Amino acid sequence: MKTVQRIARLVLVLLLLGPTIVAAGNSRVFIFTQNSGITIDILSENDFAAQFGENADIPRTDDDVIALARELYPPLGVERPDETEEARVESANQFRCGEYEVGLLFAALRNPQISDDTRTAVDHIIAQSKPPLPKTYKSKHFNFRYTDNDADSKNNVTLAHIQATAQFLESYWNKYSTNFTTPKYYLSGNRKVIDIEVYYLLKKSGWTSSFENSITLCSTWVRNDCRRRVVSAHELFHRVQYSYGYISGTAMMRWMTEGTAAWIHKYTNNNIADYIFYMNEGLTKPEKGLIKERAVDAAHFWVKLTETAPSGWEIIKDVWTRYKANGHKGKAAVDSAIRSDLGYRFDNFVTLWNNTNFIKDLANSSRTYDYTEDERIVNACGLTFGPLSHVPIARTAFVVKDADTAIDDSVKPYGTKYFKFELEDDLTCLTIGFDAPKGTFSYSFIGLQNGKWMKIASGTKTHYSYGRIPLQGPNRWTTVVAVVGGTREGGAFKVWADARCIKGNWTGTTSTYCYGEYFRFNQLGTSLTGLMICYDMSWIAPWCRVKGTIDGLKVTLTRFDCNRWRTCEEDCSGNYVGTINSTRDCVSGTYAHENGTVDQWIMVKGAVDPSLIPDECPP
Repeated sequence: MKTVQRIARLVLVLLLLGPTIVAAGNSRVFIFTQNSGITIDILSENDFAAQFGENADIPRTDDDVIALARELYPPLGVERPDETEEARVESANQFRCGEYEVGLLFAALRNPQISDDTRTAVDHIIAQSKPPLPKTYKSKHFNFRYTDNDADSKNNVTLAHIQATAQFLESYWNKYSTNFTTPKYYLSGNRKVIDIEVYYLLKKSGWTSSFENSITLCSTWVRNDCRRRVVSAHELFHRVQYSYGYISGTAMMRWMTEGTAAWIHKYTNNNIADYIFYMNEGLTKPEKGLIKERAVDAAHFWVKLTETAPSGWEIIKDVWTRYKANGHKGKAAVDSAIRSDLGYRFDNFVTLWNNTNFIKDLANSSRTYDYTEDERIVNACGLTFGPLSHVPIARTAFVVKDADTAIDDSVKPYGTKYFKFELEDDLTCLTIGFDAPKGTFSYSFIGLQNGKWMKIASGTKTHYSYGRIPLQGPNRWTTVVAVVGGTREGGAFKVWADARCIKGNWTGTTSTYCYGEYFRFNQLGTSLTGLMICYDMSWIAPWCRVKGTIDGLKVTLTRFDCNRWRTCEEDCSGNYVGTINSTRDCVSGTYAHENGTVDQWIMVKGAVDPSLIPDECPP
């Protein structure tokens, strides 16, 4: 017992004198002494690479670590060039969480290549950035430190502000512990505790990290009855995520960590509805990659997921529970939760989400393709939130008769772009399609009639065409919107609309018995039907029915049901395969006879003398 007491006294002395470095087997623990509750487990090189190697945002050198620390924790009394009136107003009105940036700093300090001198310097930099916080207040689970009389009035809050904040934090603690899991805490005696520090933060509303025992809240947000609710709910939910195993600084997790923490604003404070602001940030920039680039602006993904899943908000709990169980794999956790709750894959839900973001603004949008808050407008916190923004159309093209139109572009993995094809009134045929040399995609073509959606045709392959497009009558399409999303890879692609018809009269030559083959085609989208009339040397004029498809430039025909044929041993049926040229007036390829022999096949547009058919199609 005396030995334990001596060790405890020694640790206390070290804490008072300077940074504490504790050896634990082959690893070391660096304990900050000027900022209580911050402990850095220094990893091996292999473990650091495994945990943080994919995150290029984490600084890797001592100088870069110091630079990030100074950016996040500027010293008191030093004028900041970015502290403009505009920045102060934005800081007071727009929620901005610093969990990711602070997490980068502390993750960097776990790198064995970073020196202990740098860790000590960071401890000092953080301490020098805070005003004195002499006031304290304790609630059941929270220890507050704050000031009400600082020389810089921006840092000051009152006891009433702190008590109100504590009340909300305790209510969220109870709600999260009951419906999710208990937020990450430390033990103070028998109390489960989180420290709360309150002072002014420029451009941040609050932050915490998995390496700390504390949450830092911006004083201007704590002073406001409306804003203190959302910042408390948001930062405390990050500590719920830590209890599920998330470690601050882990690569490609902001879409989950900040995304679900933005959704928690709806779950806890739906009457304030500030989460709509972050939904709109995402809607107005659909090209951003969901997994690699989004943070709070992934809010609309999680809102749509909870509004679509039969389990409602519980799918968020399911996602984080699976994340804890599967070795902390974010996308895999979401995919398995979607499969369990909705019965389809992650990529299928992303396609639904992408389509919803456009269709929600149409006159006949349904619950499947809408948000409950689409036209919602809420006045709260002195601000107006809503309605939801429209997604931007990247490019618009006009489709005219006997012409083709194409748009070349690219998308990032799990980013999306929207394109519009306006259809002229006199089109007689139309095929729309998608082509990509490589990559992975999910795309939809949404047929519209005067602002209402009529049908959705979707695909995932690198080549796709769709031609069953009504151009006349009550179901006529007037517009086609192409929604192109990248999946695992994304990449370059082309979306196109081809209004050049093969329908009408054509003349070809292949048959031993026919001097000329006269075709008369009807075309519906990519489908071809019609007749082939054979003028043989005796002008008996047998004929056959034909059917087939035109897929891009490829024409495939089969002839059948022949009448008045000289003999049916060879040519009563057969298959044509050819390629149409760029001017759409000549097809060249092969004709496979019924007996297996193959001849060259040429077909030109119009009823012409077969002797005038060229040996090759012009380009």
